[in-house]
Amino acid sequence: MARKTVRVVVPHQDPTALIALMQAIAKKHEELGATSPIKDKVGLDKLLANIVKVSGLQTEIEELRAKLQVMVGDRDKLLGIADGQTSHAEATLRFDAIAIRDMLLGMHRGNENALETWGFKVVVGTARTPTRKVAD
Repeated sequence: MARKTVRVVVPHQDPTALIALMQAIAKKHEELGATSPIKDKVGLDKLLANIVKVSGLQTEIEELRAKLQVMVGDRDKLLGIADGQTSHAEATLRFDAIAIRDMLLGMHRGNENALETWGFKVVVGTARTPTRKVAD
């Protein structure tokens, strides 16, 4: 005959799930009142207060996360790096940076390293001369 196994899970990686579990425990404790088996638990008042506190913190975190998403979207649009934007998106900082780079490159042809003083990262390399393929 098969042996019965039981495992009772306490979430440890998902804050929302752990908060929901603790709220369910607090609700059940309140429903049972004086007959609650955890009524004599040491520090129960502090535990219940922490459940209320963490619930408030979680709500605030979710609100800030939503606000942050909006702010990141606004920032990315201004920079010109939002989804769907290319380097040709006018009135963005990326578009302006490319225009300034191109203007400075024209002014400093042959001395491209001078653009480093403007904050640009200049990478100088060498390329092999292309060779012609000999026809058979």
